[in-house]
Amino acid sequence: MSPNVSRLYQAVLRDKTAPISPRLRRTFGEWLAARGLPAPETGRAVQEFERDGVRVRVERSGECGRYLVEEKRAEGLLRTRVAYAERTGGPAGWVVVTVEGDGESGTGHAPGFVQAYLRTARITDGGAHLPDTAEEVDEDAVHRLVSVLSERRRRVPVAVVSVDPQ
Repeated sequence: MSPNVSRLYQAVLRDKTAPISPRLRRTFGEWLAARGLPAPETGRAVQEFERDGVRVRVERSGECGRYLVEEKRAEGLLRTRVAYAERTGGPAGWVVVTVEGDGESGTGHAPGFVQAYLRTARITDGGAHLPDTAEEVDEDAVHRLVSVLSERRRRVPVAVVSVDPQ
């Protein structure tokens, strides 16, 4: 990574529900369509298009694929990369989502398709299930929260917020 590029967000997701590509392509395509861009076509190995300062490239080769979205911002470039591998009948597949900024491209966060993708199957960080939304825990479910917090295989942080300081 060059010195003026900042990694703003990254997630490594494990997905045991094969195949990955149709669910990932659908949620990625819906995210693009909501932004006024065309969704990737199903049977094409390579697709590339540009609209309103946003460039999209979608590639698929066998059991692997990658998506690239580059957006021009006020003083820089925001780049969203998605790479995945899937094995039909084999071990879990994986998806890596990375958001990088060149120059003063602003702050990064999870791209809009990630939440929808997490809803499609039981996707993990390698050890613990990743829910697609925040979960509310009351006093009756604290024992479950403690087991989530103490999961040794967890690879992503857990944020706990209390409304009542008590």
